[in-house]
Amino acid sequence: MKAAQLTDFIANEFNASLSYSIPNGTFPLIPSGKWNDRVVFPYLTTDDAGNEVVDKIEEGYTLADCSISKSLFKNKVSLTGGV
Repeated sequence: MKAAQLTDFIANEFNASLSYSIPNGTFPLIPSGKWNDRVVFPYLTTDDAGNEVVDKIEEGYTLADCSISKSLFKNKVSLTGGV
């Protein structure tokens, strides 16, 4: 097992978000998504020679959500709900 380097813990992350107002203009619909090629979870372990080294677990994930928003009290408060 080789010792982990700093570049082993760098991951790519991409985000996207759109906003669409329903024609009457009162409820913007906001779909968004997030993609991570990996998330790194470092932990301390020992190699075959008994030396302590930092190893890692890598897992990637994708998230997607959609929300709708409503402005209240002359646009002073915004109420948002989504899944």
